[in-house]
Amino acid sequence: MRNLSIDYLKVMLAFSVVLLHVHFLREEIPQLGFVLVNGIFRLAVPLFLIITGYYFTQITSLEKFKSWFLRILILYVVWMIFYIPFWVRPSNIIETLLNIPIGYFILWYLVGVMFGGLLLYFSKNLKPKYLLTLA
Repeated sequence: MRNLSIDYLKVMLAFSVVLLHVHFLREEIPQLGFVLVNGIFRLAVPLFLIITGYYFTQITSLEKFKSWFLRILILYVVWMIFYIPFWVRPSNIIETLLNIPIGYFILWYLVGVMFGGLLLYFSKNLKPKYLLTLA
């Protein structure tokens, strides 16, 4: 299910993430740069998570969940392999081992999506009062 409006929003959010990481206008107009980087651009990641949750509503069976989870896991493993030269440090084995479950650098997002998907799928049949208590 494609939604052109959401696709356009995701493109704008991707630019926001890039501008956030390059500290847009930090040197030229510090006040505006601060408002943009620490305000508006910081909305990108939570909005990406909300969009992911929107599409997660299509996961209605265990088979669909397994397929979804496997796709995210494969994406995570492929990028972790790609980033191996950056996160594997034989001199610091503890940091190296911690990077596996947490994800290197920006890959925390995929770990968060997988964990959020697990929580959402396995708590979908709980009564609202239990969900409220857990929240």
